[in-house]
Amino acid sequence: MLGIRASIRAHVMAAQGKPEEARRYLDLAGQFLEDAPTRLVAIGGLSGSGKSTVARAIGGGIGRPPGARILRSDVLRKRIAGVAPEQKLDAAAYTRQASAAVYAEIYRLARQAMAAGQSVIADAVFGTEEERIAIEGCGAPFLGIWLELPEETRIERIAARGPDASDADATVARMQSRMLGEGTVRWRSIPSGGGVSAVAEQILGWLSEPASP
Repeated sequence: MLGIRASIRAHVMAAQGKPEEARRYLDLAGQFLEDAPTRLVAIGGLSGSGKSTVARAIGGGIGRPPGARILRSDVLRKRIAGVAPEQKLDAAAYTRQASAAVYAEIYRLARQAMAAGQSVIADAVFGTEEERIAIEGCGAPFLGIWLELPEETRIERIAARGPDASDADATVARMQSRMLGEGTVRWRSIPSGGGVSAVAEQILGWLSEPASP
């Protein structure tokens, strides 16, 4: 679709006597038609570690244009509940059963997007071994990222947030710190306190390496 739109713009520019702009749109149309490997990237970490910020920073550089589809658990939870992303949910939306439904939707949408040739970034806590194994099984090649940040820094970040799809607060952040004992995180760990640019550069560097089957 993007290639068609760029081709139409090229035709319009040529008809208006703007050959340089026509050529630019034609080149862009060609780029949209180029093949790009389909990737599945999971970004896990406790609330406040910067998962969503990093996902947005790297999304445009993964897969074919316009980039990877980002599946954010906080947004999907609100969608399942039928409310706006910034509307706060009560505790009933955060039971184990409710959370299992959110992760199941991430797995379903990831498979669906990859079947259509689109890369995916799954943005969720992935706090249990079961959740991490499940996303790994959704498709290959896969890259799992675990963002690390001290608890108090995560709490400071959460407190500084404006309107957001996440309902996490300091109590949730501390509870997650205790929860992390469930299984061993085998994904590639990155300290996320050094800024999003450094984290994004490191992840994109890993993605440029030959993919494992």
